[in-house]
Amino acid sequence: FDSQAGIIKHYRVDKMTEISSTEEDRDGLDAYQALDMAVYARKVFGMFSGEEESVQLRFENHLVGAVLDRLGQEVFIIADGDRIAQLVVARHETAEWEPVETLDDTERGEGGFGHSGV
Repeated sequence: FDSQAGIIKHYRVDKMTEISSTEEDRDGLDAYQALDMAVYARKVFGMFSGEEESVQLRFENHLVGAVLDRLGQEVFIIADGDRIAQLVVARHETAEWEPVETLDDTERGEGGFGHSGV
C-alpha cells in the first residue's frame, strides 16, 4: 500500500535485491479489506485480453528486459535486420471419387465409422 498515493501497488519481488522486513505499522487496512482481488487482477494483470494476435515490435536493445517482463519468456526476439523465413509444409491429398450402386460389407458391420460393435 502506498500511503502517500492512497492506493494499493504491486511490485516485482523477483527483481528486487536486499529485501528486509521492518517493524513499521502497516497502512491501508481499509483498502485491503475493500479489495476485490478478481477485479484488481483483471484490471492490473489482464491487460492482454481478447483474441490472440501475432504482432511484430521494433525496439532498442536496452528495452529487451522490459519486453520480456511484460510479454513473457516465450517471446521470439530477432535482431533487427536479420532475415528469417517461416514455412509450413502440409501434405495435400487429392482423391478421385467413383460412384457405386452398393457398398461391400465391412468389419464394422452396419454401425458405420467409429462403431465398436458394443
